[in-house]
Amino acid sequence: MKLRIFLPAAGVLMVFAGVFGDSIGLSRGSGFGYGQFFICLTGIVLIVAGFAGRRFPAVYKRASLVLMNTILLLMLLEFTSLMITRVFPFDFPDGADLRALRQREQIRETGLVFPSREFTPYLIWRSEGTSLPLMNVDSLGLRHTTYSCAAGDSMQIIALGGSAMWGWMVPDSLTIPSLLQKNLNERLGRGSCSVRNYAENGYVSTQDLIRLILSLQRGERPSMVIMYDGFNDVLAACENAAAGTVIGQSGIEARWASTPVSTGPSSLLNFLGGLRTVAVIRELIPNRNSAEEGPEVLVLADPSLGEEGFDLEALATETASMYKANYSIVAALSESMGFRFVFVLQPYLYSGIKPLTPSEEAILQNENPVILKMASLVYEDILADAELYPNIVTLDTLLAEVDETVFTDICHMTPEGNRVMANAICGYICKDR
Repeated sequence: MKLRIFLPAAGVLMVFAGVFGDSIGLSRGSGFGYGQFFICLTGIVLIVAGFAGRRFPAVYKRASLVLMNTILLLMLLEFTSLMITRVFPFDFPDGADLRALRQREQIRETGLVFPSREFTPYLIWRSEGTSLPLMNVDSLGLRHTTYSCAAGDSMQIIALGGSAMWGWMVPDSLTIPSLLQKNLNERLGRGSCSVRNYAENGYVSTQDLIRLILSLQRGERPSMVIMYDGFNDVLAACENAAAGTVIGQSGIEARWASTPVSTGPSSLLNFLGGLRTVAVIRELIPNRNSAEEGPEVLVLADPSLGEEGFDLEALATETASMYKANYSIVAALSESMGFRFVFVLQPYLYSGIKPLTPSEEAILQNENPVILKMASLVYEDILADAELYPNIVTLDTLLAEVDETVFTDICHMTPEGNRVMANAICGYICKDR
């Protein structure tokens, strides 16, 4: 008799703990996760066992048979859906936006992958060591520079920036640093210069500044420092509605919060959303609202940026001020450490930069207009003080007569676009030699 009272009571408590796990602090994040699901399931089993009493073994046997048949049916359905998706490739809407889908397509086309990341002091993240036929990253997280030399007396050049400088979806030989190294070999002779790719995916200019300081701290003494930044500063400011932030900051902050906050769907819902069966169902059911909603944006800005009364110009001014402050710090370091430097404002895709091809027009159509406006304001602010910051250069004019496609998205370029950038930077380095 006591067991028939205890089991349902324990089951109710477990169901309560599973459902309200977030509120009472039993869950590591928000949303309904795997652990909460199994706690609720165990609670339901205890409740049934308590009320069934001696009949529980028979009830359990029948329930197990039904559950096993259901699992087998779902596995068969998932296998069938997998075969369907092999024949008819679908885009799986598992939370990815159009940018992520396009990047996955680029990965399929190029055979390259996005490297895993690991924690590193001060900078938060860096690429893990990777060795592939077309992409190599060493144990320090540095992308391989092709055509480079190891001569001790060569001119040492450090290239910093985000994914555009790092070499998004291009092989080692077609990154801007590698193409720059090739051009310098041809102009100045092989062995005269050595370019190191210190860029990293997602870095803003402040992270590049810190990476430069760390390299100087280790005893490196470059002859030339190239900072290829600007657009990631804009993206980070738009994502966080604040200047002086990093890309993905909300997720990083959540790890340190006393009550972690989920930055996406719950793990259980995320698992269900990734099933091939769900993808097939979504593909077969038409979205009636898609025609009315218009194109989906590729970069998500903080919703507050679009609200009436939000001062986008003030955010742009603060973002530009931080970029210029980083310039001043590098300028001071260059005087004390004896290196030359240049800040290249990273080109991005906008309506007047070049004759747009159909693919570039499609990219621009699907971009967030708030981010484009923000980028315009930030770049205008930076260039307005050109006489105070003589080593800030823009290479946009070099693309004005390029008819072919050079942008693969809002800020990444094809190998041909990288060649244009490398040629221009090479000319800047060689102009006083």
